[in-house]
Parts: sequence; structure tokens; C-alpha cells
Amino acid sequence: MELKKYKLGELLSKIENGAVIKQNKGAKGIPITRIETLSNGLFNRDKLGYADIEDPTLYSDYILEDNDLLMSHINSKEFVGRTVIYKKQANECIIHGMNLLRIKTNTKLLDPEFAYYYFQTDTIKNGGFPRLGNPPFSFVKTLREKENFTIPGIIIFRQAASLLHLLPESVYS
Repeated sequence: MELKKYKLGELLSKIENGAVIKQNKGAKGIPITRIETLSNGLFNRDKLGYADIEDPTLYSDYILEDNDLLMSHINSKEFVGRTVIYKKQANECIIHGMNLLRIKTNTKLLDPEFAYYYFQTDTIKNGGFPRLGNPPFSFVKTLREKENFTIPGIIIFRQAASLLHLLPESVYS
């Protein structure tokens, strides 16, 4: 098995903040992610916000895609680094809202499901991320420029992710 070294920024094809949209109770339209959407370690569709947005083309760059990783970057030890993986259902359209980073892996190098499991580890949760300010630009820069990671090929990641998926959450969280 050949191992290669990569910066995290090479393994991730996108790290970006969400759209700044004022959400309102009682509003309808296209749902928008919020910090609460990451509750209980899953993408929680019951915790989406709304702002009476009906036209998705206004936010086309912020529409979630299958296997996007959403990570909290708020400056709180309890919540920083909390990550979920988004699994698109049918034709749903959800806007990536502020206070969450949207992370896409370079799928030629890193399987998104494996990255999700990696982001659940104590290595990441207990010091793998710097303390953050607002806005999170230094955080994103740190993520992209973090030391080299030595990794196996993508096939190994896919096999590992499929095995991790079978384990109870308590094993990897």
C-alpha cells in the first residue's frame, strides 16, 4: 500500500462559510441550515430555519449537495468542530446558512464519509482545531495549511468508512 503526504487543503476541495440570511419564526420557503441543524450528531431537518425565500437561484452557490460536511466554527469549546454529513433526500433544496462551515472533500483523495468519521475523533474534538474568532478566516486558513497528512489510497478510505458505518456511535465519538 502506497502512502502519500498531503496538506489538509489538498484533501478538501472546499471550505466556506454559509449565506448570511436573517431567519424568522413563522417564515416558510426554502429551508436554511443553522447551528441547531447539527444537534444530536446528525443533520436534523427539524431544526432548519426559514426566511420566506422561494427562489433557489438567488442562493445557488449555497445549495447543499449530497455528502457535504457541515462543521460548527463558533468560538465555543463545546461546539467547535461539531460535524455532520448531509445526505440529500429526493429533490430537497436546502441553503447552507451562516455559522457553519461547508466542507467538500477532494473525492479523488478522501472519501467524505471517512472524513466525517475522522472529524468525530478525540484528536479533532480535543485540540485539533484552533480557538476561533469571528469571522472564521484564520480557522479556514489553519485547516488548509495544517501539517501534512500521510494517507493511503481512496479505496482504503472507502472500505474503512463502510466498516465504521456499521459501528455504534459510541465507538467513534
